[in-house]
Amino acid sequence: MAHFVRPNVAILLNAGSSHIDIFGSYQQIVETKGEIFESLTDEGIAIINIDDPAVAKWEELTKGKRSLRFSLADDTADVYATDIQCEAEKSVFTLNYAGEVQRINLPVPGEHNVLNSLAAAAAAISEGFELQSIADGLGKLMPASGRLNIIRLQQNISLIDDSYNANPASMKASLDVLALQKGVKIAVLGEMGELGEHALDFHLALAEYGEQTGIERFLLVGPHAQAMALKLGDRGKSFNSKQALIDHITTVITGDEIILVKGSRSAGMDEIVDFIKGRFE
Repeated sequence: MAHFVRPNVAILLNAGSSHIDIFGSYQQIVETKGEIFESLTDEGIAIINIDDPAVAKWEELTKGKRSLRFSLADDTADVYATDIQCEAEKSVFTLNYAGEVQRINLPVPGEHNVLNSLAAAAAAISEGFELQSIADGLGKLMPASGRLNIIRLQQNISLIDDSYNANPASMKASLDVLALQKGVKIAVLGEMGELGEHALDFHLALAEYGEQTGIERFLLVGPHAQAMALKLGDRGKSFNSKQALIDHITTVITGDEIILVKGSRSAGMDEIVDFIKGRFE
């Protein structure tokens, strides 16, 4: 598809481990994603995340091509952030480029969204936009459906609907956002799909990451839920079905909770979102 389209600007946010069962290995993911840079037009520009472990391979593929490098913290990058402040419902940071600085007020939470906005800013810079114009645009950003939508319900209950999809990196990012919130924090997590033979390891690593947060409860459903719950100890509880999980939710949500719901598309976690909204909206 990339060779068919021949992009003028190509962005790679990260390599990650999504669809590793299809690609077979992390290295194959890196190389396949890198093909988008090989497909650039002669005058095209590559937007590269230098914080990603795959940066060496991607920079190799862009030799002889124009590029802009972005980073959350590395001031050797062309576009980078400083003074990052991640809050419950927004992120604020300073955008740096070619000696110019611009404060950005991003109306979505999470450091991962700061990284995403740096990539978007680099692409806009490559097309000639001024930093003030970029700040104005980013300030109007609205979350996509099922992507970290914060919904206020009755009894001071809040719902973070991140049910559209999931992979190991986005799961950790969602837990980070939940950890920023006030109130009793509950993570309702479904399966991460398309991880193949690595699935159990990735789910256990996520549980270990969850252990390090201030999240009070993890309600888990899916093939690896029980193993994750054992890892989480008293904070984790597994369920054999979504219906069993839904039945339990009515007993633990009493008021002042903030609930994150996330899982791969195949897990159908939007059903739990719809139940919570219907019960407490």
